[in-house]
Amino acid sequence: MAILSRAKGAAALCALVPGMAMAQTAVPSKQIDVSAGVTTTYDSNVARGNAAKAATRGLHRSDETIAPNLSVNILYPLGRNSVGLNGSVGYDFHRRNTRLNRENIALNGHANAAVAICQVGLTAGISRRQSDLGNIGFAPTNASIKNAETVQNYGGSLSCGNIRGFSPTGSISRSIGDNSNPLRARADYRSMSYSGGLLYQNPLVGTVNVYFSRQDMDYPNRILPTGEQDGHKTDSYGVLFTRDIGTRLKTSINVAETQLKPRSALTRSSKGLSWNVDLTATVSSQLQLHLLASRALTNSLFTDAAYHIAKTYSIDAKYVINDRLSINGGYNYKTTRFIQSSVPSIGPVLQPLGRDKRNAVFTSLNYSRSARMTFTLTGGYGDRKADNSFYNYNNKYATFGVQVKL
Repeated sequence: MAILSRAKGAAALCALVPGMAMAQTAVPSKQIDVSAGVTTTYDSNVARGNAAKAATRGLHRSDETIAPNLSVNILYPLGRNSVGLNGSVGYDFHRRNTRLNRENIALNGHANAAVAICQVGLTAGISRRQSDLGNIGFAPTNASIKNAETVQNYGGSLSCGNIRGFSPTGSISRSIGDNSNPLRARADYRSMSYSGGLLYQNPLVGTVNVYFSRQDMDYPNRILPTGEQDGHKTDSYGVLFTRDIGTRLKTSINVAETQLKPRSALTRSSKGLSWNVDLTATVSSQLQLHLLASRALTNSLFTDAAYHIAKTYSIDAKYVINDRLSINGGYNYKTTRFIQSSVPSIGPVLQPLGRDKRNAVFTSLNYSRSARMTFTLTGGYGDRKADNSFYNYNNKYATFGVQVKL
């Protein structure tokens, strides 16, 4: 239920930027953290809709979920090189809507190698989970409710240079997104991203990365009249600046001129600025504030729109009461404009969606009983308003969890 997970829309922009940390030469430290836990959640509106919509889909609006999980955070040094794995594997059990029971997986592996003055990085990741029901637009059928979204990511990066000064950088990545339900196969995608840039690092100035990136997006299950797969090409020219001002302020600013060209002449193109501003301020030894604002062109597995233009604004704070107890809270506001594909739908009626607005607020209390055991209590509220009332909903939730280091 991590509402403010640093805004997924902003991550879509940053994913195309060459890696910045590749010019590091310090020997990494060994880290092996493995923990097991369980969370129980009450959600007032798992169906993400009104009572009539839930009944049509054969769902109970409110439900309780039990979710055991195993989490890992491993970094293993091999001289100046390293390999690592982080993420979690779990399963969600619903008390009432049992057909929504599904594995919940998010794992990322990485390897870094130092070759002379160059650093080579490799990454691989996979995520798999049940779709959020608010993002299922088929009506009146309920056949598309049960669906697992699986995303695979593979990448490589190269940076040559010293910790201080200029370093050329480059990266390449592959992303594969699939729905398990055939009714939602139109949203499946395949993408290749390439980037190159010039990185400048100076402890007094910070890090500046001037880059170019290109993403080629394909939708293999949407065929144009020409026989080609539907898709688009996105070019970005940008600057990424990061700087830590002592221990008090961490700054990351990414601005890029972005141009998206659809493969179909009937789909609207897009040209303009994409941006991401991420600030973390340590106000005192007890209080930390985080601000984020972004505009990004993205895609997802829940709609067969050609692409989305998403703007996200969020603020969250952490207050440390003592060495065992802390409280977090935050607010997130997101607007999305969905640019429709020119390829017509086939099969069940897909409710149209042009724009939506989402609000989310949360608070959590974290208690460390010991160095090995942590308890978390979280509560929150969310709502969605769209230009099609089919997608409107609001929900409240409460979660209690315990995590134990093994």
